[in-house]
Amino acid sequence: MLCTGGVTRSTTRLDCPDHAPHAPREKHFRFSSLCQVRGGAPMRFIPDQETINRMIDAIKTNTPLGLRDRAIFELLYATGLRAAELVSLDQAQVNPFHRQLTIIGKGNRQRPVFFGHLAAVWMQQYRTTARPQLADLNEPAFFVSSRRRRLSIRGLRQIIKRHATDPWISTHTLRHCFATHLLENGASLRHIQELLGHSDLKTTAIYLNPTIQQIKAAYLRAHPLCRP
Repeated sequence: MLCTGGVTRSTTRLDCPDHAPHAPREKHFRFSSLCQVRGGAPMRFIPDQETINRMIDAIKTNTPLGLRDRAIFELLYATGLRAAELVSLDQAQVNPFHRQLTIIGKGNRQRPVFFGHLAAVWMQQYRTTARPQLADLNEPAFFVSSRRRRLSIRGLRQIIKRHATDPWISTHTLRHCFATHLLENGASLRHIQELLGHSDLKTTAIYLNPTIQQIKAAYLRAHPLCRP
């Protein structure tokens, strides 16, 4: 057994007020909001925090690859990283004790990225227990494949598909979850823009538009002066 962990849902991934408890995996989803995926594709539901927690908790961590996969899911949900940003991470960029990454994103823009205690725990367990068994000695990449080299975007997508509880869940879905759940727990659009690495606040607003519309609908339903 590589990891018994003792890390449960009593530690929140996004450092939000509500803590989703550890629960057995279920066959149905609970949804946080609607999401317009890229390219004008049909609307998709964004899983809520409890659903994401259950999906990540279901990843078996008794092998080096399983421990790597758990660390990947934890980091994606905790940070909202793009797929290319995650696979480009080098060991020198990652310090679980400080819980901060320096990311070079689109347009060569640099931004700080933060993550909480839970992601730090799993990243450190991967680094100290699993990665030495998986990586070549001189490999700089933080996340590596079974071929002992840097994980590719294609390889990352296969990992997500392997553990996802629904076939349309992707790295971009986890990025949407990160942003949507921050908004639902009180983060401002401006702060979410910085965390996502968007150059324009309008992009962030469009990105989260379904949630904003959901909030607006709730307001129109509930405020006494807005009722017909």
